[in-house]
Amino acid sequence: MIKLTDLLNEEETYTAINKDSGAVSVFKSKDARDSAVKAGTHDKKDDNDSKGDDKKDTPKVNIFDKPKKDEPVRDDNTDAQIDDVQNNIDDMPGDEIQDYAESDIFPYLKGRDLELAKMYVDDIDAAGDDFDRSADLRKDLKDLFDKKMSLENTSTRLKDLLPEGLINEGTRSQVGVIGRNGKIVSAYVHYDGYPSNMKPGLKHHMKSDKDVLKLIKMGGARGIFDDKDIEYYKNGQPMKGDSKDIESYIKDADRSGGAEFVYLYNMKDKKWYYADTYKDSKLKKLF
Repeated sequence: MIKLTDLLNEEETYTAINKDSGAVSVFKSKDARDSAVKAGTHDKKDDNDSKGDDKKDTPKVNIFDKPKKDEPVRDDNTDAQIDDVQNNIDDMPGDEIQDYAESDIFPYLKGRDLELAKMYVDDIDAAGDDFDRSADLRKDLKDLFDKKMSLENTSTRLKDLLPEGLINEGTRSQVGVIGRNGKIVSAYVHYDGYPSNMKPGLKHHMKSDKDVLKLIKMGGARGIFDDKDIEYYKNGQPMKGDSKDIESYIKDADRSGGAEFVYLYNMKDKKWYYADTYKDSKLKKLF
């Protein structure tokens, strides 16, 4: 009858521990094992060799041992890529960021992440000598890239990638009017486009279509806050659409206009409407 202990016994061999890997190496002879130990590449196992040269090592095997899973480790190339991006974004002039981003950032991003990255790059170039604005945008781009390259499972939506405080400062919107003929004209607004900020801001600054038309004529704004004066850009280009195809306008505001929200003042009923460009295909009443 074959015993379980007989199944667990392997052919007699000599063993030593590899210093680099920590694994047990098996040698066919004691001399071969001792030579490896003498060379310094292995450590001799505690096998009570004092009992004589004829004593041989038998590796202990436990059939009930479960293999250990390797801990997830971020690839060295990924770490190097992140370091490279982190180091270069701060040093490059805005007009050189585009080429660098196309070769070292964009290939690693997809979908909405890629669109956001391209938006940041364009805004860095447009910032010019506005160093504070440029620094904020570069940080946004770094954070977006770093999060995407990490092993963490992240959402592609910006609010899941960045701290809430940072999000509130960089959420873009298109703000405009729906004319009596149904035509839409709007302007780009850079900061805090969430309804929680825009609703009081619009109530304070945009009390009629004339105020909105001034925003468009002035080329958009850095932000619309109820406790601050409007800082106009003075060089932005208006975006156009038609209320008869509001879904296309909302999509264009996202893709071409760089907006996460749109806010439109209807000249007919003198009410404000808005839409989230990520998920809405129609306008909703704001106030």
